[in-house]
Amino acid sequence: IKINHIQWSISNFKSFLENCDIGIVPNLKINFFNKLRESSNPINYSLKFKLSSGPGRIMPFVINSIPVVCDMYPSTIALIDNYENGFLCYSESAWYRSMKILSRSIDTRIKIGKNLNEKLFPEYSIINQNNALNKFIKEI
Repeated sequence: IKINHIQWSISNFKSFLENCDIGIVPNLKINFFNKLRESSNPINYSLKFKLSSGPGRIMPFVINSIPVVCDMYPSTIALIDNYENGFLCYSESAWYRSMKILSRSIDTRIKIGKNLNEKLFPEYSIINQNNALNKFIKEI
């Protein structure tokens, strides 16, 4: 399997994601907090928002009903029902098994992608998140 890293941009998001069959969401083992401490700017927000375990990393796949294979970390455990709307992996063999299941059946990919979208999109869409924020602010 050939894997290409594609730098995120609005144009890449639209053109490449529509051809994606499986969303891969690893928890990269990068310690951004050490980089933050090493930075000359003591308040470097750009690094904080690039943490590898953010739940937003799943959302492009949710919106497009693309099934995901994720490392187990708090955000994914809260959002993914293993084998129902995605796969949670904790080992190399779990990654292999999950990718094998999804790569062998288009029907399974469609079902799991649909389940992912139906569970998460209604609550976590941008419009619903904005409405929730507005409600919160009004209640303060």
